[in-house]
Amino acid sequence: MSERVELSSSIQLGCLPFDKYKEYPMPGVTVYAAGWGYTSPNGNKISDDLMNVELSVYEPTYCNNTFEPVSQICAGNYTG
Repeated sequence: MSERVELSSSIQLGCLPFDKYKEYPMPGVTVYAAGWGYTSPNGNKISDDLMNVELSVYEPTYCNNTFEPVSQICAGNYTG
């Protein structure tokens, strides 16, 4: 960031896991993702708001052809 940000009731720090959490999470465990991005598969506008989603961890083999298990987690929501 190029300038200092003052924390407030609507601006807070987000904590990231420590190195001890580098093991792949157990399939079925709930994880959360947050960020700015497209909110629909065919969307052409990036959200101005920080979004979040609750996901279930899948077996790494479910995503073997589409992700790198060393640096990514295979997770999603079977209902969409």
